Amino acid sequence: MPLLIRHSAVDGAIVLAGELDAATVQDLDAHSAFLVSNAGDALVLDVSAIVYLDSAGIGALLRLDNGLRARAARLVLRDAPPRLRRMLNYSGMGAYFALADGGPVEAAGA
Repeated sequence: MPLLIRHSAVDGAIVLAGELDAATVQDLDAHSAFLVSNAGDALVLDVSAIVYLDSAGIGALLRLDNGLRARAARLVLRDAPPRLRRMLNYSGMGAYFALADGGPVEAAGA
């Protein structure tokens, strides 16, 4: 299943759908520079439609987060389904990523 990446016209979040794994991380990596350079205080990824995440996908999220941190911004994973949260927790990254449920995300440091 491919990884679909789109911009939400409703709230400006980036919506990811499909699988974020070794076969698709290059799709997110290809957009990372653009996403980082256009992020404000936070880049919100709506991950509610991610159906599979593996260690390569977590690595892609970490690379994106590192790029944002270098610009004093942060990555927020919004509406992570239970299976994605479990994968983050199993990998030891559950507390690393900022997770949010629905609605707008406050600016960093707010």
